Amino acid sequence: MEMTKVFRGLVASSLGLFALSIGISFLEPDFPDAVNEYLDGDGAGPLLSGLFSGPLSLQILLGALVLGFLAAYLASCVGLLLFRRWARATFIGVAVAGIVVIPWEGVSLTTPLMSLVETLFSMIDGAILVMLLFDPIKAKFAKSSSPG
Repeated sequence: MEMTKVFRGLVASSLGLFALSIGISFLEPDFPDAVNEYLDGDGAGPLLSGLFSGPLSLQILLGALVLGFLAAYLASCVGLLLFRRWARATFIGVAVAGIVVIPWEGVSLTTPLMSLVETLFSMIDGAILVMLLFDPIKAKFAKSSSPG
């Protein structure tokens, strides 16, 4: 199988799992009150507590950063499908930023289905990162220029 098709399949799968994780998040069961109190209180990291219960200016700032992060991820995936040079750097930057913020997210509790989707999502994004760093996929981005 041609590596370009594998790469595009991985990127499309990553986008599909991203959409699936958003859909699943609306179907998550309600956890007991004691669990919710812990997750909202002591279990909440500074990122989540600031986003949901901090001062309004901090909520707006963190909300804008989260939306910017999501927009950069989606744009980079579309750019990867088109082999745009900027998308390679953006995807790598988004992946690094996502890893950097993990310690500030706090405790999380997910269902087995959501855990499966998140694990597959991480594995596929890891495979995409590896392919971006090595030929022949890396070479496709070196050849690409602006749109056209």
